[in-house]
Amino acid sequence: MNYKEEAFLNIDNTLQERLDEIAEQIKTQLTTPGQYLIFNDHPKFGRREFKKFWEHVSINNSDGNKYSKNEHKGLYAFGEITDGKLQVLYIGISKTIRRRFFGHSTMKEKNAATWAYTILKHQNPLLSKEERQALIPDLQNTLIKKCRFTFVNEDSNMLMHLAEVYCANKLKSYWNSFETH
Repeated sequence: MNYKEEAFLNIDNTLQERLDEIAEQIKTQLTTPGQYLIFNDHPKFGRREFKKFWEHVSINNSDGNKYSKNEHKGLYAFGEITDGKLQVLYIGISKTIRRRFFGHSTMKEKNAATWAYTILKHQNPLLSKEERQALIPDLQNTLIKKCRFTFVNEDSNMLMHLAEVYCANKLKSYWNSFETH
């Protein structure tokens, strides 16, 4: 155990199998109707609608924090179908998946809409931070709100972190980078 009393993972074949299961679950959910959500397909979509859409998935975050209680914790993914094939665009982890979804798809600040800001920074390196931030809503409307979105609950923080890197590699998630800051 570490200082937070988190059990270390067993580094064996079962870890590889669990990581493969998570990647396959993301892939399956992004290609199975009813298992993914497209923001633009749901007019007036909000927090209640999010909860209702995934009412069949148990809430797994009960850490008592007022911002994360009654939330899903785990991995989330955005993808699209291009030429009949799934293209995973972005994979993330969060203890507040619903909040992260709305951050990526509706929030205007670069710290909440991090994926949109990353795209804009890559595509427009000469623009100022303020100019990029002003373009976030347009990018959300032209790309992010049209993407398929799904998530997989995961309780283990260590497994969640490993799975993000593993799934980004296995599913070839285009917009994930693991460069340190």
